[in-house]
Amino acid sequence: MSKVGRNDPCPCNSGWKYKYCCINKETRQRIVPITKGMHAPGSPETVDLTNDWMNFASALGRSLHYFCKDNGIFFFSSVVTVGKMEELTAALSAGMLTKTALIEHYIEVAKEEHVVAWIEDACGNFPSFGPRRNILLDAVSAHYEGRYTLSVPVLFVQLEGVLRTIGKIDPRDDFKATIKRDWDSRMLFGMSESAVMLNAFLSRLYEGRRRADEFNRNPVLHGANVTYNTEENSLILILTLLEIRNFLWFEKNTAPIV
Repeated sequence: MSKVGRNDPCPCNSGWKYKYCCINKETRQRIVPITKGMHAPGSPETVDLTNDWMNFASALGRSLHYFCKDNGIFFFSSVVTVGKMEELTAALSAGMLTKTALIEHYIEVAKEEHVVAWIEDACGNFPSFGPRRNILLDAVSAHYEGRYTLSVPVLFVQLEGVLRTIGKIDPRDDFKATIKRDWDSRMLFGMSESAVMLNAFLSRLYEGRRRADEFNRNPVLHGANVTYNTEENSLILILTLLEIRNFLWFEKNTAPIV
């Protein structure tokens, strides 16, 4: 049987695209290399974790990631509970999920005290955030005061600085997304998939040659986009920083299991 494409009609005959429906049930192969020197001569150098329960769990938010990608945003799973994820997935499968509803949920859960605590944590633990503490806290304060004309440009610049520091990218070199993509050896399969989506989202945010009315670094910082100052745009940049903090936390506090 040929593999079902993401944009093909779902085989369950729901009438929806596969990526919005049963793709969450798709089991992806997970062949993880065993750390060099940890296996006996002649023994397998990889372990098959395809049927591990962590691999099945990693698929839970997959359709939501595709929905967000198609709507020009990112699915910030780190601020969405498992119960809410199931609710959103059911709404998507029923054709009732909207970008507006998802943004409204992000606004609801992103309380100022929590965001400040997460930023403080990131600045206290990661060199890519630390020197930016005062700038980031000022930007967060501006966001919650409704001064999005200030928060959005500052957050765009500092987000790029964080990513350049993580990826050791010289300011003179072209920007590229630098989030670590291989988490399978830590059994964090969902993070491997999320990292691919996040890097694609970041690349789009910083990609050149965008229209003046698009939410993108270049039109905003070059003065072409003068309607960027919305709560949604400002919050997306804040949540992107927190998502990066989440990846850095797991990189620091987990290790390969084999």
